[in-house]
Amino acid sequence: MITEKATCNKVRTNLVYYNLWSDVTSVEFYNDTLDENFMLLKGKNPKAGEDSALNNGYDYVLPVLKQKRLTMQTLDLIFKHISEIEHTKIQKLVIGITDFDGTIVYYNIHSGVQKPKNA
Repeated sequence: MITEKATCNKVRTNLVYYNLWSDVTSVEFYNDTLDENFMLLKGKNPKAGEDSALNNGYDYVLPVLKQKRLTMQTLDLIFKHISEIEHTKIQKLVIGITDFDGTIVYYNIHSGVQKPKNA
């Protein structure tokens, strides 16, 4: 079984060497409500637009295995914890979904309702 730390390292390597992110560090916290540890990555995306400006120039990535179930409650708690840790309201979280064959797919998750980019 692949550990959470191994998943985090795989996503970090992909962000740094393939997507050319800089200043990638890990952010860890424990959630009492879910009784679970979370490992996130924080870094500067060179292709980021206005969304990163809302997050002080950083994007936050939650590495997860494809088999993991994320609920709305879990995502809300993650947004809350990141905002508390960083002392600023975080608007966007990137989910890095990994599979056993090494592929990684990234999805943007926003806190609340967001205006479409084309509008």
